Amino acid sequence: MVSIDFKKNLRTILKQCFSLIVSLLKTKTNYDYIELYPILKTSDMNKIIIAKTLLQDSNIHFNVKNENLQNLFALGQYTTGFNPLIGPMIIEVPKENCDKARNLLKLLIENE
Repeated sequence: MVSIDFKKNLRTILKQCFSLIVSLLKTKTNYDYIELYPILKTSDMNKIIIAKTLLQDSNIHFNVKNENLQNLFALGQYTTGFNPLIGPMIIEVPKENCDKARNLLKLLIENE
């Protein structure tokens, strides 16, 4: 049998934890939202690796959409080079770097 003191202490601790969690959720964070634009859509992992290397060397921030989801469902990249449920990988960059990134990846984009 659980003692009444234990129940009261547990209830007090849970209330404190709940109020702490609520206060943390109410605090506002200042994350900058950056709109990204697609510049390369491919199922070829080799092109993605080359593009990532070129963009990193040029200090261009980017995101590879669907990169980590390729092997998550079904047979992954088994038949098409990309997962048909997820779609091909897409490299996205901020608007201010679109032209520079397109020039860097010109050959990759043209051969897609």
